[in-house]
Amino acid sequence: MDFVLGRALFERLWVQAPSSTKAADGLGPLSNARACATCHAGGGQTAMTLEPGELPAVAALILRVGEVRDGRLAPHPLLGEQVQTSAVAGLAAEGRLVLSYDGRTVALADGTEIELRRPRFVIANDSGVPLAINWLSPRLAPDLHGIGLLERIPFERLAELADPDDLDGDGISGAVVMGTYEETDIHPGRFGWKANERDLERQTAAAFHVDLGLSTSLRPEPWGDCTPAQELCRHAPHGAAAGEVEISDEAVALIAAYLRDLPAPRPAAPSGDATRHGARLFAEIGCGACHTERQPIADAAGKTAWIAPYTDLLVHDLGDGLADLADDGSVSPAVEAREWRTAPLWGLGRRAAKGHAATLLHDGRARSILEAILWHDGEAAAARRAAAALPATDRAALIAFLESL
Repeated sequence: MDFVLGRALFERLWVQAPSSTKAADGLGPLSNARACATCHAGGGQTAMTLEPGELPAVAALILRVGEVRDGRLAPHPLLGEQVQTSAVAGLAAEGRLVLSYDGRTVALADGTEIELRRPRFVIANDSGVPLAINWLSPRLAPDLHGIGLLERIPFERLAELADPDDLDGDGISGAVVMGTYEETDIHPGRFGWKANERDLERQTAAAFHVDLGLSTSLRPEPWGDCTPAQELCRHAPHGAAAGEVEISDEAVALIAAYLRDLPAPRPAAPSGDATRHGARLFAEIGCGACHTERQPIADAAGKTAWIAPYTDLLVHDLGDGLADLADDGSVSPAVEAREWRTAPLWGLGRRAAKGHAATLLHDGRARSILEAILWHDGEAAAARRAAAALPATDRAALIAFLESL
């Protein structure tokens, strides 16, 4: 029943306050969607194409923004944490996202040429004057299937895999994003593209806050991501009385329960000779150093079971090419701009099956698995070079294996 109720809340269309449906009002005043399921259809990743031009106001991609102050990243003084592309009646949205690409061609060892695209975003508004922003990061809404299983991987396992100082000298220095401490419990970050949320309740509350403009006890601001500079937004009607929140702890817990019970993605294809050969290559060239195949979890009886998410849930430096920085990267608040949580690869085959319309990596720039591999750098540079040096038949086997996940 918790799963059913959580799914109903996940799919609920929230409306502007005040309304006759008090249980569903409080949206915004600024938002990116009206429901969690808008960007995570069925708990998965809502299909979208990222063609050049103006993106729809409701798209499964958001644009985080900020500015660098004293060498650290802070919310943008006008836009807050991200650009909200929708607003309630009487208010204007913060802007529209206009996408373009810078392309470059890379050559593999056998002469095959692959075009890589770097996305560029402009925030358009009715004034016609683009806002000056020195930091931005587009983020795709991820597939949430299996997310509850990732939550059950013990901290001790993450600590075992971590090697932040690269003491073993293999060039891989994955780190745990340390969260909060409660008595003797340690809560590492493991959710989000940067592993910045420690559990599903906080992940849910953060999404309500910035994506839908709905308050919770964990993020109680009734105006969502409206900044002090957005005075009309902060004084717009909200869906709760003073001192109360729009989304109860019970509702947050029900959504988290729904997410915890979403099954892991099913493999896209059965194993065969090509995929087994590809799996061996995946290990040999070093991909498995971060995309760890198997992870332990405790089952309902308290016994150890094993899942295959192909992630270590650690953050790794993936180089300047994938960094958050805008323009030429001349602003460098910290190495964190280049650090990303290892993305789980389960379900990759179904995401890549969209062909040229595939949207891979954190911002959807890669239209194929091979493109995604070729964007890896930093700690993954050696694995990328090894993949680029494979003969065509071996490269096809590697891709076939990844498409089977």
